Amino acid sequence: MNIAVCTTAIGPPNWRYVESIMGLRVPGRFTFKRVHGKDGVAGGHNRLIKWFLATDNDWMLHLDADACVHPYTLERLLSWDEPLVSALAFKRAAPYVPVVFIGETNRPGEFDIALDLVKTWAREHPDLLAMNKPALVHPRPDGALVAVDRTGTHCTLIHRCVFEAIEPPWFECSGKNAWCGSGSDFDFHAKALAAGFTSYVDLSVVAGHLNGDSSIGLLDFMAWDAVTEWETKEITIPTED
Repeated sequence: MNIAVCTTAIGPPNWRYVESIMGLRVPGRFTFKRVHGKDGVAGGHNRLIKWFLATDNDWMLHLDADACVHPYTLERLLSWDEPLVSALAFKRAAPYVPVVFIGETNRPGEFDIALDLVKTWAREHPDLLAMNKPALVHPRPDGALVAVDRTGTHCTLIHRCVFEAIEPPWFECSGKNAWCGSGSDFDFHAKALAAGFTSYVDLSVVAGHLNGDSSIGLLDFMAWDAVTEWETKEITIPTED
């Protein structure tokens, strides 16, 4: 088994990103590839994929430059033997919602954030909250793997067959500029779905989302959930009289 860990970056790497990469357990042969996002996030991703397909690697673990991962992340994602699996991740801006979307809204092309799914999972696995970010439930619990309509590629394991089935460019932003991030992620998952693949998220492994030296995880989301009314998007933070 040959595995490539790949990242698109613009500036120098954060020390927490480097630390987590150094501690990552990788079965089989391991290659690391980092490209400069001089032509934008989507352009950098596409150059990574072109490089990857020219190698003999079977799997790509794609990590954003602001990812912070648990040492057993790769082994856990590989354990599902699915060609497209992402770790659970959260946006790095408050209220830190999960980047997990299931079910299209009444507006075409928009999807509902899987708030209830992630909150229920968190309550059933409080050890993830205790570890906060990054985190992993051991042993692998039943029901951790869920099919999703869209997610990010913050921490995503992709078999080469997915890239081979999609006509390049693999990442692009329809109607947006080349520097967008999550837009190109959504576009990639839409193309994978059209090519016959299912996008999965493994709820049992959380990839931290770096905001400076802080890593955003499940506990951050749950704290904001306690003070947020999602329907109205109103935030009420209790204060003492």
